[in-house]
Amino acid sequence: MNSENIVNRKSNFELLRIISMFLIVVAHCVYYVDFSAYADWSINSLIVKILRIGAKIGVNCFVLITGYFMVNSTFKIEKLIKLEIKVVAYTMGIFILNVFIGIVEINFKLLIQSMFPIIFSLYWFMTAYVLLYMFSPFLNEFIKKVKKEQLLKLIFVLVLVRIIIPTITTSELGLSNLSWFITLYLISAYLKKNVTFFDNKKTNRKIFIFNLTFIILSIIVITFFSNKVPILKGHENYFSMMNKIPLVLCSISLFSIFKSIEIKNKVINNIAKNTLGVYLIHENIIIRKFIWENFLTKNISNSLLLIIYITTYCLCLFIACILIDKIINFIVEIIYKLLKKIFYKIKLNEKLESIKEKFIEV
Repeated sequence: MNSENIVNRKSNFELLRIISMFLIVVAHCVYYVDFSAYADWSINSLIVKILRIGAKIGVNCFVLITGYFMVNSTFKIEKLIKLEIKVVAYTMGIFILNVFIGIVEINFKLLIQSMFPIIFSLYWFMTAYVLLYMFSPFLNEFIKKVKKEQLLKLIFVLVLVRIIIPTITTSELGLSNLSWFITLYLISAYLKKNVTFFDNKKTNRKIFIFNLTFIILSIIVITFFSNKVPILKGHENYFSMMNKIPLVLCSISLFSIFKSIEIKNKVINNIAKNTLGVYLIHENIIIRKFIWENFLTKNISNSLLLIIYITTYCLCLFIACILIDKIINFIVEIIYKLLKKIFYKIKLNEKLESIKEKFIEV
């Protein structure tokens, strides 16, 4: 998620990272908190469903930002190792702390999962992201050598298979999170290298507003008819799913809006580098229950001010996670430096680089 050195990062994209992560936190709040007591056709029920849109837009924007910067970057084993250390530091740290406190019993399965969180998909996003990063040198080499027309044809096929067909037919064709990330990666790379329809600020605003409005109205309409048409029940957020046409257009247009903004701000950049930590903390399977289970009381859940309670709580959680991640980053740097010394002595880094070069050449 952290594509550039903090000094050189473009604050417009970093601000989009911060907004995207906050939208994800808010969406997770309304996803994990039990709102089943609400009537389908209540104001609070509709608010909850509408707020879920943010998670999908946030994830898509994160991957679009990744593709935009990574397409011109060099694959580094060190970055992959440091990312793995950070994820394991959180999963193992949280596991050990909770076992010590007595919140979680010693669980061998959870221990193994915490030791190898990427392999066991303890965080689905991180697993897909790490795989995307591992594929990035091959994708970049392909993008560099392929003709613009051929790249556009490939993107069209991916859009057809991953966006248009799933939206129209509801069939996902058995495809994975990784294939979706690769689709967004290639779209973002194309947007960076070619002048496109999405370079017009006014057009992007219109696309974003139109599609967001369409998604919100679809939620309201489907919710209204869900009791009369049973097949619609549970599909209120259909058009706000990650790879549905309106949501994709929302994501790309929002990304393009921020792409056209010029901002330079060290504070934004400094906060943005900790957004990964926000995700790793609040989406941890042990922490998740603790964060959300006591969030609502009856008085709050029935209040017309519910949206204010949700955003205020999520903002406090977001800030707390940012502060914790700053401490964890310091610890990760120490661990990484120690491992780097060990790697240097056994010349492991040179061996890994040699393997990487051979793979890319092939």
